[in-house]
Amino acid sequence: TVRRCLSRQPKADEAVVLQDFIARQKQRFASDGADPLLLLSDDDKGRETLAATLPSGATPADLAAWTALARVVLNLDETITKE
Repeated sequence: TVRRCLSRQPKADEAVVLQDFIARQKQRFASDGADPLLLLSDDDKGRETLAATLPSGATPADLAAWTALARVVLNLDETITKE
């Protein structure tokens, strides 16, 4: 994701921050009170379909965490501004 958005590999310190972000988001979405399907779909029918068709080994918390990371990377000034 980072390489495609920024046209470069993340620096070592950036990779550490992104890995920490993913881990914290997975914990957040796996805990009670945080519904990852709300981030992944905008209607009840879509949430039910999504929950039933997850890729093997993936959890809604995993997908929500990666969605959150993608949003962060896509909103970086470096992604938006091409010089």
